[in-house]
This record gives sequence, C-alpha cells and structure tokens, in this order.
Amino acid sequence: MVDFTVVKLLLTVEAPKASDAMQFYKATFGAVEICRSTQPKLKAEQELPHIIFTQLQLAGFTILVSDHA
Repeated sequence: MVDFTVVKLLLTVEAPKASDAMQFYKATFGAVEICRSTQPKLKAEQELPHIIFTQLQLAGFTILVSDHA
C-alpha cells in the first residue's frame, strides 16, 4: 500500500505566460516564489527564457507553474 503525504498541483500555461501567471498569483493571493528553473532562450525571436517550473507557496500548499511550449 502506498501512502501519499503531499500532492503538488502543476499548472501549465501557454508560453511565455508563466511569468505573468506567477505575478498574478503573487499579487492576488499572496503566493511566495520558492524557486525557479529556466531554460535559456533557444530562438532569436523568443523574448523570455522558457520557464521549466516555478514553485510557489500558497496557503500552505505548493503549486508548480510552467510554460507549455
């Protein structure tokens, strides 16, 4: 039998809007950014680095937000 002690929600948003989503969660709900993992720009026309994931703490829960390419 497997016991789960933690479930983490992963939200994927259309690239490159993960950064906007994180700012919204911070401003609206008081989320705190714990860490961020990014991938450098791969294309010349790409404005921002690709967000692999960002870990947010919100009301005792962990939420992961990432860009969907």
